Amino acid sequence: MIEVKKRMLTQERQSLIENYVNQHEVCRVSELCDLTDTSKSTIRRDLIQMEKNGMLKRVHGGAQSVKNFSRDVSQNVRFNLNHDVKIAIAKYAARNFVQPGDNVFIDAGTTTYKLVPFLADIPKVKIITNGVETALCSLNHGIKTILIGGEVKDDTHAVIGQTALAQIRGMNFSVSFVGANGIEKMVILQRQIPKKLQLRLPKSNRLDMLMF
Repeated sequence: MIEVKKRMLTQERQSLIENYVNQHEVCRVSELCDLTDTSKSTIRRDLIQMEKNGMLKRVHGGAQSVKNFSRDVSQNVRFNLNHDVKIAIAKYAARNFVQPGDNVFIDAGTTTYKLVPFLADIPKVKIITNGVETALCSLNHGIKTILIGGEVKDDTHAVIGQTALAQIRGMNFSVSFVGANGIEKMVILQRQIPKKLQLRLPKSNRLDMLMF
C-alpha cells in the first residue's frame, strides 16, 4: 500500500510540474522545489523521467516546456540557461567565421550575445546589432558599435519593426549571426516573430551566416 501511494504522489507531483513548466515555459529547479515542497534530488529525478516521457525538456538548472514555443522566453531567464554551451558555440563561431575588419551583424539573443568578448580580440571589427544588451556589451569591450533603431520588445529587448527593417535593408555585412527558435529534420529553421514585426535576415557579403 505504501508503494502504491508513493507512485500516486510521484504522478501528482509530475503533473503539477508539467503544468507549471507549460505555464511559465522555462523554470528553475529551485522553483519546482518550492512548488512541490521536495528536494532538488527528487526534482532532478522527476525531470529525467519526464523528459524521457516527452513531458518537458531539461535545460541547465531547470526545465523548458515542449509545448509552448510561440512566445519568447524572457531575456533575464535565458541568459542563465545553458551558459557553458553558449560560450563554447560563441568561441568557435568567432574564431572560425570572423576576420579582422569585418562588419558583423549580431541578432538579439543570449547565445549571439556571448560572441562579443571573443570579437574584442579581433582587430577593427564593427558590430551592428538589434539587441540592446549586445550593443552595451560591445561598447564595454571597446568595439565600434551600431545599434539598429526601432521598437524594442519588452521581453527580449530586441529592436524590431519597420524602422529597424528599413535600416537593415540599406546595410551589408561581412558575416551575420542570427538566432533561431527551432530546427526541423529537413533543416528548416524557425523564428517565431509576428509578420508585422519581422526583422528580415541581413545581407552578408561573404554569405557567411551562422544560425544559433
